[in-house]
Amino acid sequence: MDMPFDEARRLKEVYLVCLNRLEFEQKSGALVDMETASTILFEEFRAARDAWLDWPTRIGPMLAAVLGIDADKVTTALSAYVHKQVTDLGEPQADFAER
Repeated sequence: MDMPFDEARRLKEVYLVCLNRLEFEQKSGALVDMETASTILFEEFRAARDAWLDWPTRIGPMLAAVLGIDADKVTTALSAYVHKQVTDLGEPQADFAER
């Protein structure tokens, strides 16, 4: 089945418009390539993970003081639970598939 010449030209023009729009959005910063997005998400997740892993050493002594118990025991107990939670969460998986 042959496509009429006008229809082929129209499709080509639509394609070129879409291509120009994509190029404009990339240059304007509206679009980010997949590798950059993955790197940014990985760094953000790693920062959040590191903040949680550090949390027991910051909170443990204050919690122990409020409760009147040994700070090292509280910090050790909190660390064990936080480490387990972080391990259970696993590695972040970014899904950029269109939905």
